[in-house]
Amino acid sequence: MELFSMPWWSALLAIILIDLVLAGDNAIVIALAARNLPPEHQNKAIMWGTVGAIVVRSAMLVGGLGLLWIAFKLVRLGFAGRCLGHECCDCVGHRIAPKSTSSNS
Repeated sequence: MELFSMPWWSALLAIILIDLVLAGDNAIVIALAARNLPPEHQNKAIMWGTVGAIVVRSAMLVGGLGLLWIAFKLVRLGFAGRCLGHECCDCVGHRIAPKSTSSNS
């Protein structure tokens, strides 16, 4: 798929649409959590839940953009698709070890 071609834009739009649909899940969870609170605390819970969801989503976007930049640099340098020997294994090991101990894996 060529960059910025019609199929590329179509795939990007599909990803954005899926992301928006799944974002509705956050609203449902926030509403369910806030419904049993006293009325004076419901608006605060909804506001802080929304702010928290936006902060987490923004952090994930920044991390994703960072990964795209790394992938772009690797492809540009010609490292994609071939093993570089011992250095490659070290690099992969340094990436897998933190992810395997992460609570978000």
